[in-house]
Amino acid sequence: MNFQTILLSLVVLLATNCAEAQVADAGSDQEVCGAIAVLQGNAPGAGQTGSWQSVIPGALFMDPFLENTPVGNLTFGPNDLVWTLTDGITSTADTVAIWAYDAAMPFADAGPDQLIVAPPNFAYLSGSTPIAPAVCFWTVVSGACTITDPTDPNTMVTDLGIGWNVLNWNCDNGPCGSSTDQVTIQMMLSTGIEDASNGQQNFFVYNAGSRELNVLNGTTVNAFEVFDSRGRCINRTNAGVRTVSMVDQPEGFYVARAMVDDQLVSLRFVLDH
Repeated sequence: MNFQTILLSLVVLLATNCAEAQVADAGSDQEVCGAIAVLQGNAPGAGQTGSWQSVIPGALFMDPFLENTPVGNLTFGPNDLVWTLTDGITSTADTVAIWAYDAAMPFADAGPDQLIVAPPNFAYLSGSTPIAPAVCFWTVVSGACTITDPTDPNTMVTDLGIGWNVLNWNCDNGPCGSSTDQVTIQMMLSTGIEDASNGQQNFFVYNAGSRELNVLNGTTVNAFEVFDSRGRCINRTNAGVRTVSMVDQPEGFYVARAMVDDQLVSLRFVLDH
């Protein structure tokens, strides 16, 4: 075999190997429910080997040299995984992002209903906290209000309409599903709670010594509610209950309301330990 023939054979062999060599492709980004995914890298070409690595340590590959290996122990949120192909001389690499969502995240909870006696006509919401990368947001179903930050579970809502204001707390947990819960904020106008309370002292009193609220008179008590300075209902009793303890509550301003003999009575008071 002469030199030209040998040279031609080498050129053909190199061209064949180059044609069979692959450039690394880690596959499409994925969203998965839970901490396990199946990867989708491309197969190595002739003379090449492949391997997976995690940008942030922690992911566990069943077989780090297999292009379509399962991977577990993913962190909730984005996981950047790198697929590398090499022939021992040259290498190429590609990165795929696997977004893992927590299947154990609770369903959306918009918090307890509230009764606001205006002024002022604002309230603070108490939605459940999402687990990233899940996202939650508030929307107005009926009534009127301005949501300060729709993605904040504890955002303030202002400009509440008189009557019933219904809001949804919507949670999107990716491939793990979505859920929604409603909260109702009833806004009532008062011409002066303090004045009304002074005229109703024979019904409703707060004992600073025992830190108890008491309905002293009246035949029937149909409802008994206590609200903190942020308008959140911290205590709602069954019909017939005439005493509410404030011993475990923090210092601050409170409003108590009760229906006594079909008459609405209210009391504004300050809890001071």
